[in-house]
Order: sequence, then structure tokens, then C-alpha cells
Amino acid sequence: MHSEKPNLDWATAEDAYHIINGLLAHVGAANDLIALFASLLGEAGAKTLVETPQWADYMGTRRLMEQLKPELDKFSATMQELAKDRPDREEEE
Repeated sequence: MHSEKPNLDWATAEDAYHIINGLLAHVGAANDLIALFASLLGEAGAKTLVETPQWADYMGTRRLMEQLKPELDKFSATMQELAKDRPDREEEE
């Protein structure tokens, strides 16, 4: 059975771009908050924190985000380039 994939329309691509940017902004804010909490805990508290499975999970996902950065940058640049010629763009006066 052969099924055709639907074409990605501009609205869907733009929605994905905004969702990804929103998630990245949230991740950045969460990283800053975690760093602040760790500094407030002091050395002993931070040591206890980094020995938890939750910290290991956090660091794993943080490394993943760092690995994805080139792809995210490429996606962002592509979307910005496509936005110049988007089909539903209103003419600026």
C-alpha cells in the first residue's frame, strides 16, 4: 500500500518554527533558574543535587540540546530565508 505524504505548507512550517523558538526560550530560562538554585544551595547542596538521577537526566538532555544546536541554527536560517518569499506574505507598502 502506497500512501503519499502531505506537503508541508507554510502555516505548519511557521507554527513549528514558533513552537521550537518558544521551547528554546523556555529551556534557556530553565537553565538560568537551575544555575541560580545551584548557586543558592552552596557547595554542599550542589554536590547533593548533582548526585541525583534527575541531575543526570538533566545533563543528558542538555548535552542533546548542544548537539542539536547546529541543526536548530540551520532550521532557523532556512525558515528566515523562506519567510522572505512566503506565499501568504502581505505586500508591505
